[in-house]
Parts: sequence; structure tokens; C-alpha cells
Amino acid sequence: MAKAHIETPDGVVVKLEGTPEEISTILKDINVKGKSAPANKAKASGKRAGKVTFPSLAEDLREGGFFKKPKSLGEIKSKLADLGHNYPLTGLSGPMRTEVKNRRLRRFKEKGKYVYAE
Repeated sequence: MAKAHIETPDGVVVKLEGTPEEISTILKDINVKGKSAPANKAKASGKRAGKVTFPSLAEDLREGGFFKKPKSLGEIKSKLADLGHNYPLTGLSGPMRTEVKNRRLRRFKEKGKYVYAE
């Protein structure tokens, strides 16, 4: 189930939950009636609009302090799922290694499992 969080310039906060088609329909309806769409808000706040990439999600988690304490792949998967981004656990190890390779995160073993931290 997809989720959307919209904040208008007037300060009205709308939280939507439904299929991607339902949310898309509502967003189009809001746009037609002259309200701000999330892409416009993203441009105004300096964030990129368009397709969400794993590096941008990882950056948002870093900026939010998620990686202050070491996190396992399972914890990262759960956090992303809470934000509405469902990745299979097996699909996270590659992008996380890239984050480590680019020195945005550190990876080390804790209790026999790899964890990621700032």
C-alpha cells in the first residue's frame, strides 16, 4: 500500500494511503484545482523531484540521524518500509556497499553481522 504526505503552502497537511493509482488520481485532482503538488514542494525546498533513488533515501536517513547508532540491513529495511519504500533484504546489500565505498557510511561487524553507521 502506497503512502503520501503532502503539505500545502498554506500549512495544510494531508496524509494519503492507498494504491498508487488512487494516490495519483488524488494528486492530479489537487493539481487541477490549483493546489500545490508534492513535486512543486520538492522543487521549492531544494530537493529533487521525480524518481526516488536509494542514494537519496540513504541521504535522508543520514541527515535524520538514523545512522548515529549502528543499524543492520533488517533495521534499514524496516525503516524504509515505514517510509513507504519496500526493498527486499537481498536488494539492500549492494546499494549499502556503494554507500560505504563512497565513504558516506561505515560498515563493520558487530556480533557476527555487518552493521552500518556514520
